[in-house]
Amino acid sequence: MVPNPHWAGKKPELSKIVVTLMSDYSTALSAFENKEADAVMMPLGPEDAQAAESSEFLKASLKPAVGYDLEHMLISAFKPMEDVNVRRAIAMAIDKQALVDVLGGGAGQTGFTVLDYHHIPGSVPTCNEQFAKVAPLKYDPEAAKAELAKSPYADQLAIQAQVLQKMLQDNLGMKNIIIHQEPMADYTKPTYPTHFWPNSQGEHTMDVYSYMNNLVPLSQPLPADEKQMTMLNLPYVPELVAKMKEAGEQTDPVKMCEKLAEAQQLWVDNVFSLDLFVGTTYRLQAPWVQNLNLYGPARPSISEEDGKFITETYILKH
Repeated sequence: MVPNPHWAGKKPELSKIVVTLMSDYSTALSAFENKEADAVMMPLGPEDAQAAESSEFLKASLKPAVGYDLEHMLISAFKPMEDVNVRRAIAMAIDKQALVDVLGGGAGQTGFTVLDYHHIPGSVPTCNEQFAKVAPLKYDPEAAKAELAKSPYADQLAIQAQVLQKMLQDNLGMKNIIIHQEPMADYTKPTYPTHFWPNSQGEHTMDVYSYMNNLVPLSQPLPADEKQMTMLNLPYVPELVAKMKEAGEQTDPVKMCEKLAEAQQLWVDNVFSLDLFVGTTYRLQAPWVQNLNLYGPARPSISEEDGKFITETYILKH
Protein backbone atom coordinates (compact mmCIF):
# COMPACT_ATOMS: atom_id res chain seq x y z
CA MET A 1 0.00 0.00 0.00
CA VAL A 2 1.22 3.48 -0.88
CA PRO A 3 -0.24 6.93 -0.15
CA ASN A 4 -3.01 8.22 -2.36
CA PRO A 5 -1.56 11.34 -4.05
CA HIS A 6 -5.09 12.76 -4.37
CA TRP A 7 -5.88 12.46 -0.66
CA ALA A 8 -7.28 15.79 0.53
CA GLY A 9 -6.36 15.35 4.19
CA LYS A 10 -3.04 15.40 6.00
CA LYS A 11 -0.20 13.83 4.03
CA PRO A 12 0.70 10.41 5.49
CA GLU A 13 4.09 10.06 7.17
CA LEU A 14 4.59 6.52 5.86
CA SER A 15 5.72 6.15 2.25
CA LYS A 16 4.76 2.47 1.99
CA ILE A 17 3.12 -0.33 3.98
CA VAL A 18 3.87 -3.96 3.21
CA VAL A 19 1.46 -6.51 4.65
CA THR A 20 2.49 -10.16 4.88
CA LEU A 21 -0.20 -12.70 5.70
CA MET A 22 0.92 -15.49 8.04
CA SER A 23 -1.18 -18.41 9.19
CA ASP A 24 0.27 -18.94 12.65
CA TYR A 25 1.70 -16.93 15.50
CA SER A 26 5.03 -18.77 15.76
CA THR A 27 5.94 -17.92 12.15
CA ALA A 28 4.98 -14.29 12.67
CA LEU A 29 6.95 -14.12 15.92
CA SER A 30 10.04 -15.56 14.21
CA ALA A 31 9.81 -13.00 11.41
CA PHE A 32 9.40 -10.20 13.94
CA GLU A 33 12.41 -11.33 16.00
CA ASN A 34 14.49 -11.47 12.81
CA LYS A 35 13.53 -7.83 12.07
CA GLU A 36 11.65 -8.95 8.95
CA ALA A 37 8.48 -7.26 10.23
CA ASP A 38 7.96 -4.02 12.12
CA ALA A 39 4.69 -5.07 13.76
CA VAL A 40 2.62 -8.19 14.33
CA MET A 41 -1.07 -7.38 14.30
CA MET A 42 -2.25 -10.83 15.42
CA PRO A 43 -4.02 -10.37 18.76
CA LEU A 44 -2.05 -11.99 21.58
CA GLY A 45 -3.71 -13.23 24.74
CA PRO A 46 -2.20 -12.98 28.24
CA GLU A 47 -0.34 -16.29 27.90
CA ASP A 48 1.16 -15.23 24.57
CA ALA A 49 2.19 -11.93 26.13
CA GLN A 50 3.93 -13.70 29.00
CA ALA A 51 5.80 -15.94 26.53
CA ALA A 52 6.84 -12.87 24.52
CA GLU A 53 8.65 -11.49 27.56
CA SER A 54 11.40 -14.05 26.97
CA SER A 55 13.62 -11.37 25.42
CA GLU A 56 14.15 -7.68 26.09
CA PHE A 57 13.34 -6.85 22.46
CA LEU A 58 9.98 -8.65 22.59
CA LYS A 59 9.19 -7.24 26.02
CA ALA A 60 9.84 -3.70 24.76
CA SER A 61 7.62 -4.36 21.75
CA LEU A 62 4.47 -5.52 23.57
CA LYS A 63 1.61 -3.06 23.24
CA PRO A 64 -1.62 -3.61 25.17
CA ALA A 65 -5.08 -3.00 23.78
CA VAL A 66 -8.27 -3.21 25.82
CA GLY A 67 -10.90 -5.13 23.90
CA TYR A 68 -14.65 -4.63 23.73
CA ASP A 69 -15.39 -8.24 24.67
CA LEU A 70 -16.41 -9.02 28.21
CA GLU A 71 -16.67 -12.19 30.21
CA HIS A 72 -19.72 -12.49 32.39
CA MET A 73 -22.25 -14.93 33.75
CA LEU A 74 -25.82 -14.86 32.60
CA ILE A 75 -28.35 -15.41 35.36
CA SER A 76 -31.24 -17.73 34.67
CA ALA A 77 -34.08 -16.90 37.01
CA PHE A 78 -34.63 -20.37 38.46
CA LYS A 79 -35.37 -20.12 42.17
CA PRO A 80 -33.70 -18.58 44.15
CA MET A 81 -32.14 -16.37 41.47
CA GLU A 82 -35.43 -14.62 40.75
CA ASP A 83 -34.89 -12.85 44.11
CA VAL A 84 -32.99 -9.59 43.65
CA ASN A 85 -31.56 -9.80 47.21
CA VAL A 86 -29.90 -13.11 46.37
CA ARG A 87 -28.41 -11.71 43.17
CA ARG A 88 -27.14 -8.59 44.93
CA ALA A 89 -25.59 -10.67 47.74
CA ILE A 90 -23.72 -12.86 45.27
CA ALA A 91 -22.48 -9.86 43.31
CA MET A 92 -21.06 -8.26 46.48
CA ALA A 93 -19.53 -11.54 47.72
CA ILE A 94 -17.27 -12.03 44.68
CA ASP A 95 -13.82 -10.46 44.71
CA LYS A 96 -13.36 -9.79 41.01
CA GLN A 97 -9.80 -8.49 41.45
CA ALA A 98 -8.77 -11.73 43.14
CA LEU A 99 -10.33 -13.63 40.25
CA VAL A 100 -8.43 -11.75 37.55
CA ASP A 101 -5.21 -12.05 39.60
CA VAL A 102 -5.59 -15.84 39.54
CA LEU A 103 -6.43 -15.90 35.84
CA GLY A 104 -3.60 -13.54 34.98
CA GLY A 105 -0.94 -15.50 36.85
CA GLY A 106 -0.61 -13.37 39.99
CA ALA A 107 -1.25 -9.96 41.47
CA GLY A 108 -0.09 -7.07 39.32
CA GLN A 109 -0.63 -8.86 36.01
CA THR A 110 -2.54 -6.94 33.37
CA GLY A 111 -4.08 -9.75 31.34
CA PHE A 112 -7.59 -8.94 32.53
CA THR A 113 -9.40 -5.80 33.66
CA VAL A 114 -12.22 -5.89 36.22
CA LEU A 115 -15.64 -4.63 35.17
CA ASP A 116 -16.81 -2.40 38.00
CA TYR A 117 -20.33 -2.18 36.69
CA HIS A 118 -22.59 -3.85 34.24
CA HIS A 119 -21.96 -4.45 30.65
CA ILE A 120 -19.90 -1.84 28.85
CA PRO A 121 -16.09 -2.16 28.85
CA GLY A 122 -14.44 1.19 29.53
CA SER A 123 -12.71 1.06 26.15
CA VAL A 124 -15.99 1.81 24.39
CA PRO A 125 -15.67 5.57 23.82
CA THR A 126 -19.39 6.36 23.96
CA CYS A 127 -21.53 7.73 26.81
CA ASN A 128 -18.52 7.77 29.14
CA GLU A 129 -19.53 11.06 30.76
CA GLN A 130 -23.00 9.79 31.59
CA PHE A 131 -21.83 6.32 32.68
CA ALA A 132 -19.29 7.83 35.08
CA LYS A 133 -22.24 8.55 37.40
CA VAL A 134 -23.25 4.88 37.67
CA ALA A 135 -22.58 3.54 41.17
CA PRO A 136 -21.16 -0.01 41.17
CA LEU A 137 -21.88 -2.75 43.69
CA LYS A 138 -18.56 -3.06 45.51
CA TYR A 139 -17.01 -6.23 46.88
CA ASP A 140 -18.14 -6.31 50.52
CA PRO A 141 -18.74 -9.70 52.21
CA GLU A 142 -20.42 -8.17 55.27
CA ALA A 143 -22.82 -6.13 53.15
CA ALA A 144 -23.44 -9.26 51.08
CA LYS A 145 -24.47 -11.22 54.19
CA ALA A 146 -26.80 -8.40 55.22
CA GLU A 147 -28.32 -8.39 51.74
CA LEU A 148 -28.80 -12.15 51.80
CA ALA A 149 -30.55 -11.90 55.17
CA LYS A 150 -33.32 -9.91 53.45
CA SER A 151 -34.14 -12.88 51.22
CA PRO A 152 -36.76 -15.51 52.10
CA TYR A 153 -34.19 -18.06 50.90
CA ALA A 154 -31.61 -17.03 53.49
CA ASP A 155 -31.90 -20.25 55.49
CA GLN A 156 -32.30 -22.73 52.63
CA LEU A 157 -30.16 -21.47 49.77
CA ALA A 158 -28.69 -23.96 47.25
CA ILE A 159 -27.10 -22.57 44.09
CA GLN A 160 -25.64 -24.35 41.10
CA ALA A 161 -22.87 -22.23 39.65
CA GLN A 162 -20.08 -22.50 37.12
CA VAL A 163 -17.20 -20.88 38.99
CA LEU A 164 -16.29 -18.81 42.02
CA GLN A 165 -17.74 -21.33 44.42
CA LYS A 166 -15.04 -20.86 47.05
CA MET A 167 -15.79 -17.14 47.35
CA LEU A 168 -19.48 -17.89 47.79
CA GLN A 169 -18.72 -20.62 50.31
CA ASP A 170 -16.33 -18.46 52.31
CA ASN A 171 -18.23 -15.18 52.12
CA LEU A 172 -21.86 -16.32 52.21
CA GLY A 173 -21.66 -19.77 53.78
CA MET A 174 -23.17 -21.51 50.75
CA LYS A 175 -22.28 -25.19 50.95
CA ASN A 176 -24.26 -26.74 48.09
CA ILE A 177 -22.65 -25.29 44.99
CA ILE A 178 -22.55 -27.71 42.06
CA ILE A 179 -20.40 -27.24 38.98
CA HIS A 180 -21.81 -28.85 35.85
CA GLN A 181 -19.44 -29.40 32.94
CA GLU A 182 -21.51 -31.82 30.89
CA PRO A 183 -22.72 -30.36 27.59
CA MET A 184 -26.32 -29.25 27.16
CA ALA A 185 -27.77 -29.85 23.71
CA ASP A 186 -30.66 -27.40 23.96
CA TYR A 187 -30.50 -24.27 26.11
CA THR A 188 -34.28 -23.96 25.88
CA LYS A 189 -34.65 -27.37 27.55
CA PRO A 190 -32.03 -27.45 30.32
CA THR A 191 -31.39 -30.89 31.79
CA TYR A 192 -30.76 -29.30 35.19
CA PRO A 193 -31.63 -25.88 36.66
CA THR A 194 -28.80 -23.57 35.62
CA HIS A 195 -28.46 -20.42 37.66
CA PHE A 196 -25.12 -19.05 36.45
CA TRP A 197 -23.61 -19.83 33.11
CA PRO A 198 -20.59 -18.27 31.40
CA ASN A 199 -20.94 -16.09 28.36
CA SER A 200 -18.52 -14.04 26.30
CA GLN A 201 -20.13 -10.91 24.98
CA GLY A 202 -18.68 -8.83 22.16
CA GLU A 203 -19.85 -6.46 19.51
CA HIS A 204 -18.47 -5.26 16.20
CA THR A 205 -19.75 -1.75 16.78
CA MET A 206 -19.53 1.00 19.36
CA ASP A 207 -23.33 1.35 19.50
CA VAL A 208 -23.94 1.25 23.25
CA TYR A 209 -27.70 0.92 22.87
CA SER A 210 -27.24 -2.18 20.71
CA TYR A 211 -24.65 -3.51 23.15
CA MET A 212 -27.02 -3.28 26.11
CA ASN A 213 -30.20 -4.20 24.28
CA ASN A 214 -28.69 -7.50 23.20
CA LEU A 215 -29.80 -8.99 26.54
CA VAL A 216 -32.53 -6.73 27.88
CA PRO A 217 -35.27 -8.20 25.64
CA LEU A 218 -34.71 -11.50 27.50
CA SER A 219 -36.08 -9.84 30.66
CA GLN A 220 -39.70 -10.98 30.55
CA PRO A 221 -42.33 -12.08 33.10
CA LEU A 222 -41.39 -15.51 34.37
CA PRO A 223 -43.72 -18.47 33.73
CA ALA A 224 -45.78 -19.64 36.68
CA ASP A 225 -44.31 -23.14 36.43
CA GLU A 226 -40.51 -23.49 36.55
CA LYS A 227 -40.81 -26.53 34.28
CA GLN A 228 -41.51 -24.03 31.50
CA MET A 229 -38.27 -22.13 32.24
CA THR A 230 -35.26 -22.12 29.96
CA MET A 231 -31.69 -20.94 30.49
CA LEU A 232 -32.71 -17.79 28.61
CA ASN A 233 -35.28 -16.73 31.19
CA LEU A 234 -33.20 -13.91 32.66
CA PRO A 235 -34.38 -11.96 35.74
CA TYR A 236 -37.47 -9.90 35.11
CA VAL A 237 -36.68 -6.23 35.74
CA PRO A 238 -39.59 -4.27 34.23
CA GLU A 239 -38.02 -0.90 35.09
CA LEU A 240 -34.94 -1.84 33.05
CA VAL A 241 -37.05 -2.88 30.06
CA ALA A 242 -39.01 0.39 30.23
CA LYS A 243 -35.86 2.51 30.52
CA MET A 244 -34.26 0.83 27.51
CA LYS A 245 -37.44 1.57 25.56
CA GLU A 246 -37.10 5.23 26.57
CA ALA A 247 -33.47 5.24 25.44
CA GLY A 248 -34.38 3.75 22.07
CA GLU A 249 -36.94 6.51 21.49
CA GLN A 250 -34.38 9.32 21.87
CA THR A 251 -33.12 11.11 18.79
CA ASP A 252 -30.57 13.27 20.60
CA PRO A 253 -27.39 11.24 21.33
CA VAL A 254 -26.73 13.00 24.65
CA LYS A 255 -30.25 12.30 25.91
CA MET A 256 -29.93 8.71 24.74
CA CYS A 257 -26.72 8.35 26.76
CA GLU A 258 -28.46 9.79 29.80
CA LYS A 259 -31.26 7.23 29.51
CA LEU A 260 -28.75 4.43 28.92
CA ALA A 261 -26.85 5.44 32.07
CA GLU A 262 -30.11 5.28 34.03
CA ALA A 263 -30.75 1.85 32.54
CA GLN A 264 -27.25 0.79 33.45
CA GLN A 265 -27.80 1.77 37.06
CA LEU A 266 -30.94 -0.38 37.10
CA TRP A 267 -28.88 -3.22 35.62
CA VAL A 268 -26.30 -2.83 38.40
CA ASP A 269 -28.77 -2.50 41.26
CA ASN A 270 -30.75 -5.53 40.15
CA VAL A 271 -27.71 -7.61 39.06
CA PHE A 272 -29.30 -8.42 35.73
CA SER A 273 -26.13 -10.32 34.80
CA LEU A 274 -22.96 -10.98 36.77
CA ASP A 275 -20.26 -9.13 34.84
CA LEU A 276 -16.67 -9.98 35.67
CA PHE A 277 -13.86 -8.72 33.43
CA VAL A 278 -12.59 -7.85 29.99
CA GLY A 279 -9.47 -9.37 28.53
CA THR A 280 -6.44 -7.36 27.54
CA THR A 281 -5.03 -8.28 24.17
CA TYR A 282 -1.56 -7.41 22.94
CA ARG A 283 0.24 -6.84 19.70
CA LEU A 284 3.93 -6.63 18.87
CA GLN A 285 5.21 -3.30 17.63
CA ALA A 286 8.93 -2.61 17.26
CA PRO A 287 10.25 0.32 19.32
CA TRP A 288 11.07 2.27 16.15
CA VAL A 289 7.42 2.30 15.01
CA GLN A 290 5.76 5.47 16.25
CA ASN A 291 2.06 6.32 16.67
CA LEU A 292 0.66 3.07 15.30
CA ASN A 293 -2.99 2.74 16.31
CA LEU A 294 -5.04 0.24 14.33
CA TYR A 295 -8.54 -1.12 14.74
CA GLY A 296 -9.11 -4.82 14.15
CA PRO A 297 -11.95 -5.61 11.71
CA ALA A 298 -13.60 -8.34 13.78
CA ARG A 299 -13.00 -7.28 17.37
CA PRO A 300 -12.08 -3.60 17.54
CA SER A 301 -9.42 -2.55 20.00
CA ILE A 302 -7.94 0.79 20.97
CA SER A 303 -4.33 1.27 21.98
CA GLU A 304 -3.88 2.43 25.56
CA GLU A 305 -1.15 4.73 24.35
CA ASP A 306 -1.84 8.13 22.83
CA GLY A 307 -4.01 7.22 19.86
CA LYS A 308 -2.87 8.71 16.58
CA PHE A 309 -4.37 8.46 13.15
CA ILE A 310 -2.61 6.25 10.64
CA THR A 311 -1.48 9.40 8.80
CA GLU A 312 0.75 10.23 11.78
CA THR A 313 2.45 6.84 11.97
CA TYR A 314 6.13 6.78 11.08
CA ILE A 315 9.18 4.57 11.36
CA LEU A 316 12.49 5.67 12.79
CA LYS A 317 15.77 4.51 11.27
CA HIS A 318 17.03 1.29 12.82
